[in-house]
Amino acid sequence: MKKYLVGIIVVSLVLGACTQVNEKEIGEVDGLINILGETEKTLLSVDTSRAFSAKRQIAQDLMLIESTTDTLDKETAFKLGDYYAGKKRLIRFSFNYASFISTINVRKNQLANLKQDLTNGLITKEKFPSYYQEEQAAVLELNTKVNKSVGGIEVAIQKMELDRDEILQIFEALKKDSPQNGE
Repeated sequence: MKKYLVGIIVVSLVLGACTQVNEKEIGEVDGLINILGETEKTLLSVDTSRAFSAKRQIAQDLMLIESTTDTLDKETAFKLGDYYAGKKRLIRFSFNYASFISTINVRKNQLANLKQDLTNGLITKEKFPSYYQEEQAAVLELNTKVNKSVGGIEVAIQKMELDRDEILQIFEALKKDSPQNGE
């Protein structure tokens, strides 16, 4: 009976020692996983249907302006400029969205693999800092890019939606004044 008890104690000490070997490093990787999760939440918080629709609307509106007139009066130009102030943000967001999703998934996989390797003791404490620094740099760069792309996008979409009626009136006036109407 004592042999079994001693055996159980030895096995639990060995297992306990193995799980605590890389506990600090696993905690650091978990921190990166949390940052990546927040980055993903930020990206997914954007209503992509509204953002992509607004981007398409901008493209159509700009083609309409270019086809109806080559000059605008100062007041109209300022109104249109104010309306399209978020154009660059919307275009950048829609251009980068798929890439952001793909990169987030790759980083999740990389961090999960790193954590698994730490748990299994496949990475030494000496080699961990280089792996961690590489992953940390990638996650922080992605976080910065997503925040830059997402920041203010909701305001740009709302502005376009709220000012749409006024812009449609401007377009109607431009169509009437267009030389293509035979005047």
